[in-house]
Amino acid sequence: MNMRSSVNPRLNLDSSKFTDHHPFIYFLHMAIVTSPIVLLLPFLDRTNDQQVSLLLQEMFRSAFIMTDILFQYRKTNQLVKCPAMIVYYVVRSSVFLISLATSTDPTLERRAARRLKISLGSLEEMQQTWQQQASHAIYFLQGLATRWGVLKALPLRWSYSPDFQLSLQKHHESL
Repeated sequence: MNMRSSVNPRLNLDSSKFTDHHPFIYFLHMAIVTSPIVLLLPFLDRTNDQQVSLLLQEMFRSAFIMTDILFQYRKTNQLVKCPAMIVYYVVRSSVFLISLATSTDPTLERRAARRLKISLGSLEEMQQTWQQQASHAIYFLQGLATRWGVLKALPLRWSYSPDFQLSLQKHHESL
């Protein structure tokens, strides 16, 4: 999208220089990269099939780039120091990764699962600072994966229904 190319060149993330960037440069790119997901969503039901395909491609591309940025950020920084808005960006992209996991193409399913592992691992790390927001985000994504029948795409420690977790907690409290 044009928004990505309009960033001042000094603020670009050069993959060979990821360690030289201030954390807020990453946050800026996370905001820019996930914005097509929100901006294009209203147009999905107003366009023809060919346009819908292009819109979805851009949204999936945004979700993939978001996980790339998260992966690179985590190499040199800790997400415990990030603003709460990053939780929202991760959820935004993870919804599309979960929808991609519903694909009948095993390659797409595996790619989505690998990227969901990055996203959920990031949310888990953010729980140290943003306990409520990150926990709700994980719970929401588990619920979505349950409804869409793709719990197997989530990393093992989150590949159960959120209702199961609640019943397990109640059981432990009753002991």
